[in-house]
Amino acid sequence: MGARVAIRRSRAALYSRRFGAVALPVLALGAVGHRVGAVDTDTLLVVILVGFLLATAAFAAGVYALADIWHSGAQGAGHAFAGLIYAAPALVLLALSLYATAAYPRLADISTDWDDPLRFSAADDLAPSEDLGAYAAIQNAAYPDVTARLYAVDAEQVFAVAEELVADRGWRVAESFPPEAAGDGGLIEAEARTPIFGFADDVLVRVQGLPEGTRVDVRSRSRIGEHDLSTNARRIRAFLNDLDAALAGVLNPSGGAGAPAAD
Repeated sequence: MGARVAIRRSRAALYSRRFGAVALPVLALGAVGHRVGAVDTDTLLVVILVGFLLATAAFAAGVYALADIWHSGAQGAGHAFAGLIYAAPALVLLALSLYATAAYPRLADISTDWDDPLRFSAADDLAPSEDLGAYAAIQNAAYPDVTARLYAVDAEQVFAVAEELVADRGWRVAESFPPEAAGDGGLIEAEARTPIFGFADDVLVRVQGLPEGTRVDVRSRSRIGEHDLSTNARRIRAFLNDLDAALAGVLNPSGGAGAPAAD
């Protein structure tokens, strides 16, 4: 009888598949659990770290396994490729997060007006910096289009449309005061959630009637961390763009559709 030739199987390929197969489910379960209240924020941060580590380990093991298989002829290429494919969504999310961290400044509180800051009702409403002028300059350099709006529409109409947009977004309203009931104009204070993991952020919309029209300012801040990965700026930009579009059917904003107010 001829001697059997032992066929070596790549253990790294098997580990790649196992790690990759659980990376995305870990992140998904953490996100769902956080949204329904089963997972608190601190635990979610740990879950996210574990998910990203599993995806990174799957990628590293998969690359190593493929190189080993190429040189030694070991079996397991299917497992290695599966591990890389399973880990890909989590790795893309990680890459986007790292890119945003490097591409955008370290800001977590964005406002269209730091000269007359919008104030949240919460007792912990603090300014993001002792030097608001310097903070505003950094924000304006990074997000020059995130500015106040001035509309040639009465404040009550603008406030009603703003309330509809807040409701359409699913933001949880904490307080809402129409312009005639608020000395500083209409105010809508709400809680928004980030798209994927559902982190809670605070949003404040101010609607002020002025002699030349109605001014709208928005502030959005993250409750955790010092870098929002541009989430708050994108939230304000999207809200004001939708407000521009909604009010265009009533009356074009002064200076053109969605013209920003001059500071």
